[in-house]
Amino acid sequence: GRIKPGELPGGSVVSAVHMGSYENLPKAGEALSSWATEHGRKEAGPNWEVYWVAPGHNADPASWKTEVFKPLS
Repeated sequence: GRIKPGELPGGSVVSAVHMGSYENLPKAGEALSSWATEHGRKEAGPNWEVYWVAPGHNADPASWKTEVFKPLS
């Protein structure tokens, strides 16, 4: 019940890799929004993340690696 299938939209995205704890993860999304604005692009939906190295992989927050994607129109 907690896991549901979904589908990511096709199209252009901008992405950033965040290293470190999740406390500062929102800054990656803010940076992507700023980039989109500066380059005349419009956001086309919510961000999504890929957790390449997460707490379950390594307890050291400095090793956590998250890629953040922002779809663009």
